[in-house]
Amino acid sequence: MNELGLSRESVRQLVEQIVTETVNKHMTTLETSGALARIVEDAFHRLYRDPKTGYANFKSLIQDAAMTTAKVFVSENVRISPNT
Repeated sequence: MNELGLSRESVRQLVEQIVTETVNKHMTTLETSGALARIVEDAFHRLYRDPKTGYANFKSLIQDAAMTTAKVFVSENVRISPNT
């Protein structure tokens, strides 16, 4: 227990929660501001040039996949070691 009465594990859990919430908030901001869409669209335009094959639908799928990937990455990789 520390001077606030919190165990090492409870501090670790609080820090992990704060980091996860902060990253999720940032990702949501990127998504709602359109920045994520612009990043994906810019990358997509560099790779894909044929607008006759369903570009809009494919672009939406790519954006959804990018956001899902980012959120899964954060949830799986933001961990605070109990030994720190």
